[in-house]
Amino acid sequence: MFFDNLLIGHVDCPERTGLTVFLLKERAICSYTVCGSAPGTRQVVSLDLSNSLQEIDGLLFTGGSAYGLGATNGILQWCAEKNRGLNTPAGPVPIIPSACIFDLKSDNLVFPTPEDAYSACQSASHEYKRGRVGAGCGAAVGKGLENGHPMTGGFGWSHLQSGPVQVMAFCVVNAYGDIFQEGDLVAGAKDEQGNFLNISKHIHEGSKRLLHLGDQNNTTLVAVFTNAFLSQKELCIISKMGTAGIARAIYPAFTPWDGDIVFSISLGKVASDTMTVGNLAAEAIRLAIIDGVRESEVV
Repeated sequence: MFFDNLLIGHVDCPERTGLTVFLLKERAICSYTVCGSAPGTRQVVSLDLSNSLQEIDGLLFTGGSAYGLGATNGILQWCAEKNRGLNTPAGPVPIIPSACIFDLKSDNLVFPTPEDAYSACQSASHEYKRGRVGAGCGAAVGKGLENGHPMTGGFGWSHLQSGPVQVMAFCVVNAYGDIFQEGDLVAGAKDEQGNFLNISKHIHEGSKRLLHLGDQNNTTLVAVFTNAFLSQKELCIISKMGTAGIARAIYPAFTPWDGDIVFSISLGKVASDTMTVGNLAAEAIRLAIIDGVRESEVV
C-alpha cells in the first residue's frame, strides 16, 4: 500500500520535536491551499496558480516553527548531490515547499536542523510510520483552554481507493481544537480528573475567559497524494475540497491561531476527475487526523 514514487523519512529530535520529509523519485505536479490564519511556510507561494512553477521534488513538514524551516537546506543539499531539481543554466535547483508547526519550548529553544533533514532523506523509504514520529513528535491537540490539559498529537495517514483511483493523506496533527471521530470526542483538552472539556462547547456558551487566545502555536499540516493524473488547477481544487476533512475531525477548525495547509500532489496517470479525488481526499484527511491521535495521552 504505497506509491512507488513516494518515499518518506522521519527524524525525531531531542526535546520533542522533529521533521518529516516526503521525497519524490520523479518530479510531480503540486498545488496547495492555506485554510488556517497563522501559517509558517517556505517556497510555497511559488506554487500559486498565477506563477510559473508547477512541479516539486519533495515536501518538508517540520517542527521548530520558523527556525525549523531552515532544515529545508538539508534536503536541497541531498537533492543537489543526486542531480535532482528544476533545470536552470546553473544546474538543477530542487523545489522543496516546506511548512512548520509550533512546538518550541519556552525554556529550551530546540528545532530541527539541515543535518536532520539530510538524515531523513538518507533513511526515506516506503515504510510509512505513524504516531509520535518526525514532525509529529512535539504535536499536541486541545490547546484552546487555559484550564485545560492538552493531549499529544502526532503523524497519521490513511489510504482510500475507488476503482483504480487511489488517494493517500498524511497529517501532522497539532491543533488548537479537539479531535472528534464520528461525533465522539477522542483527543483534546481535559480537566484535572481526565474528563474532556470540549472546547467548542465552551465557545458556544460564551466562556471566553477560558480561551487561551494569542499564541499562534497550532497547525495541522496535510499532504495528499493520488495516482490520478490532474492539472495544477485541479489539484488546487482537491486541496480546497480536502479541507472539509480537517473540519470534520477538528473542532473548532481553521482558527486565527492555526496555520493549517493542505498540499495535493499527482503521482500517476490514472484518468479521474476532481469530484472523485476531492471526495476521497476529504475523507482520507479525516481518517489520517484520527490516525495521528490513536495513542494520544495527556501532555
